[in-house]
Amino acid sequence: HQVRVEVDPDPMEFRYFIDDRAVGRFVPANPAELRDEARFYLDIGAWGASNASVTVHFDSVRISPVR
Repeated sequence: HQVRVEVDPDPMEFRYFIDDRAVGRFVPANPAELRDEARFYLDIGAWGASNASVTVHFDSVRISPVR
């Protein structure tokens, strides 16, 4: 699957996509504070049943300007 998070810096709108299908969006109540002072970190993970092992591969991870 392809997962993408886009951030429009003016309204600080976060848009979430899976396989190019929009699955959610978020606009914070305090966009100016986030835009000027927040630090963002990428955290990628996977999960499964508590008694199962999971092997996960991530490739083509890119951080780029909004197109």
